[in-house]
Amino acid sequence: MGGLWRKLPVTTARWWWPGWPSPHPPFSGFWSKDEILATVFERGGAWRVIWALGLLTALITAFYMTRMLYLAFFGERRWAEEAHPHEAPR
Repeated sequence: MGGLWRKLPVTTARWWWPGWPSPHPPFSGFWSKDEILATVFERGGAWRVIWALGLLTALITAFYMTRMLYLAFFGERRWAEEAHPHEAPR
């Protein structure tokens, strides 16, 4: 969509707060993943494959959550002129 933060400030704030910080340091969602990955890494052996997959998954999640936030709310406007984005009613 792009550029929705001007039309949907409440939605932007409600999406950003729980969505963006979770996979990024220093927020709690990052640290819980960090602890799980550290525990798996310490087990060694074949568990390192699980660790690598978990790390890759966490990095992909952080990348795409950031990308989605940027493109949907702060990126270039991509909706038709006749479209009128608006906040959902309470």
